[in-house]
Amino acid sequence: MANDDLVLLIPHTLGAIEAKRRVAAGIATAESRYGRYLHATDLNWDANRLQFRVHALAQTVQGSVDVQDEFVELRAQLPLVIRMLAKKFLPVVKDTGQKLLK
Repeated sequence: MANDDLVLLIPHTLGAIEAKRRVAAGIATAESRYGRYLHATDLNWDANRLQFRVHALAQTVQGSVDVQDEFVELRAQLPLVIRMLAKKFLPVVKDTGQKLLK
């Protein structure tokens, strides 16, 4: 991934199994809640790593979510249009992730 990609680490105390369950549940909730704005074309789990591709704002975002025992790491390749908006949305994404993993 490139240097200007989004990288977000969210610490937790849940252990990998529970954190993965919560991440998966959060994705399902986001799809049902924001499905008209976001469309996931690829969501593939390989053990504790999710590879994803999502279409939003006529742009494609792809990346991964790595679930570890003490943290979750989100990495995403952001197109220029979304990268310009990311500063506004990053606090929301981080806050949502922290709430999900409490």
